[in-house]
Amino acid sequence: MGSTTTPDLWSLPTPREDRLTNGLKSLILIKEDAPLITTLLRFRTGSLFDPEGKVGLTELCVRLLTRGTRRQSADELMRAVDQIGAVLAAEGGRERIDLSLEMRSQDHRQGLTLLTEMASSSSFLSEEIDSIRNQMLGELRAGEEDPAYIAGREFLHGFYGGKGYGQSLLGSPESLKNISRDDVVQHAGRIFHPANATLVTAGSVNVDDARDWTREILSSWSESEEIKLDHHPTILNEGPRVLLVNRPDLTQ
Repeated sequence: MGSTTTPDLWSLPTPREDRLTNGLKSLILIKEDAPLITTLLRFRTGSLFDPEGKVGLTELCVRLLTRGTRRQSADELMRAVDQIGAVLAAEGGRERIDLSLEMRSQDHRQGLTLLTEMASSSSFLSEEIDSIRNQMLGELRAGEEDPAYIAGREFLHGFYGGKGYGQSLLGSPESLKNISRDDVVQHAGRIFHPANATLVTAGSVNVDDARDWTREILSSWSESEEIKLDHHPTILNEGPRVLLVNRPDLTQ
């Protein structure tokens, strides 16, 4: 019997890599059959780098990215996103921050402009900071009525200790109330800069256009020196343990 070969049914696209003079790394991945383009801006900093006593600061900064820039208010920014039918997302984690847009290929240049504007010139208005802070405080209060939330929180605290991976992305009511606008502006300046970011563009894109637009639009993002931030140490509690959380006041 003759030998047969198995066809290559699936493979990853080869990224086209570029690096701008301001330090930003760009990756372009071509997938011709993709109906939409996804542009992801990832920062290599997360809540592990929250300053001592101000846990929740990074998450606060992340949520403020979509709440207005120096050129557009929050409502104007959302209308601009809606006008191109894009899906906007900003998500924080312990080790990274993601800001992304999913859009049609013909709207790629405009979407990239909006993404850069949010990352490089957020306004961080006091009223928006207070609004997001109250939102996060409400989530913390709601969590205190959810046994699953409490169990997850206590598990992380018991496993990792009270710092690093053992602390909440949202912080605590005390730490959130301890955050000022100056804290937000200074912390955002440290984490949202091109030397700390990678831009990934994936979908049915023209490589030359995507590279040219990236250089044109994101090169205007001021060059800055990457600032090394201290992160909270994570203490791993070894050995078996039993944690019992007695909350007779829960409504559920």
